[in-house]
Amino acid sequence: MDLDLKGLGWSPINFTMAVELTECTKNPGVVFQVNTDALNPSLKGMPGITGAYVSGFMQPTLLTPTISGMGAFVIERHDGGTGKGYVSEFVQDVTGAMWFKAVPKGDGHHFDLGSGIDLNTLFEKSPYFKKPY
Repeated sequence: MDLDLKGLGWSPINFTMAVELTECTKNPGVVFQVNTDALNPSLKGMPGITGAYVSGFMQPTLLTPTISGMGAFVIERHDGGTGKGYVSEFVQDVTGAMWFKAVPKGDGHHFDLGSGIDLNTLFEKSPYFKKPY
């Protein structure tokens, strides 16, 4: 039986974003900067977006017989004098549809604009992520 991903808090990924994310999974473990124009409309609405980064998992994780964990992405935004990083994982279901869900915030979510975003700290929040370096 297939899981109801939407009912579990996952959001569908539109075609443009799916193409961008899938392209980055061809080189797993490498962090790529992606064009923020490719983000889902729901994500583009976040004020102060300055960057987006994606990395495919070194080994895609079979979460259920019909859902594979493919990678994670980080949205960077500036809020006044504070930088903020938001981590989400993305999965693919048996139909080929892609979905994303935010990972709970924690250490590294806020950062000093002068120091820049610490992608290693943020990507490590994903329970399935293997360190890319």
